[in-house]
Amino acid sequence: MRHESLAHEQSHRIQANERDRIQRDEALQREKLLKQEALERDKAQKQEALEWRREAALREERMRADVLAREELNIAREKSQAEINAKTKQFKRQAFNELQQQKYEMDMKMQIAQMELMERRKLESFSRRSCGRRT
Repeated sequence: MRHESLAHEQSHRIQANERDRIQRDEALQREKLLKQEALERDKAQKQEALEWRREAALREERMRADVLAREELNIAREKSQAEINAKTKQFKRQAFNELQQQKYEMDMKMQIAQMELMERRKLESFSRRSCGRRT
């Protein structure tokens, strides 16, 4: 009987050891699975963070390009405005010079006309004196 009891106890221990080994294997499998899931989540989070950084870098690059384009546009606008101002000044100067030239020409014509008028009056006066003496 003792022998049977020992055999039964040994069988019971073997079964208990087998159950413990199976439980350890299952726990190890669950732990591996949890680690794998955690690694995959971490990898996905890192990939998402990388995508966010890429998108942020692209947005920043677009913003820089927009700022640069606006600056170039402002420079072009300022250059155009300066050219317009210079042309306007040039046209004003040209118009002023033309008016001055016309005024000068008119003054000269007036002087000539006055001189001619004075010459005619002189001649008329001389002519009247000459005519008056003859009679």
